[in-house]
Amino acid sequence: MAGFAAVLALGACDEASDEPNEPVARVFVGEIDGTDIDVAVLVDGDAIAVYQCGGPQTVATQTRWYRGTIGTDDDVDAFVLETDGVQVVGRITEDGTVEADLVQADDTRAAMRVDPVDDDADAGVFVEGDADRDTAVIVQGEGTDLSAQGASCSAGTCSSVIILPPIVIDASKIAVQITDGTSNILDVTVAKTLAPPGGF
Repeated sequence: MAGFAAVLALGACDEASDEPNEPVARVFVGEIDGTDIDVAVLVDGDAIAVYQCGGPQTVATQTRWYRGTIGTDDDVDAFVLETDGVQVVGRITEDGTVEADLVQADDTRAAMRVDPVDDDADAGVFVEGDADRDTAVIVQGEGTDLSAQGASCSAGTCSSVIILPPIVIDASKIAVQITDGTSNILDVTVAKTLAPPGGF
């Protein structure tokens, strides 16, 4: 009887285990409701990164990367990421998608709307970086119906990337232009990635 009770107890423990939901993609792209901010989510196992790219009105104040881990003490599918006092609070849903809110330092919330991206799709995140400057572009859509928004940041100062239409993706790369903080315009090539600059 004691052995039988031990088996029952083990079975109960197995049933109580909480397996995390599996994301349907490694990259998600979309927008923040009611803003000009585009956003991308990158997932690798339990590692997660979010790129928040401000538009023309917000690029200087609403462009940043977040990094962290999926899983909290209360929810294996939840995540809370924070950079500069701003948070992305969300979770991986049962159907493998991402639900999240952007929470500003004053507790203002806005919903993040993102769609999964196949690895071989045109949409995704394109980056180029070195020790002095990071440039990242979010591409949405497919084929000839593409839109893109990007920023180039150095020493905490960000400016919008110049993306001349039509958007041409060649060997998973896009040619864009950036300003170097003066009147100079530089040509930069950003490459598609599944990880944030410097890794997760």
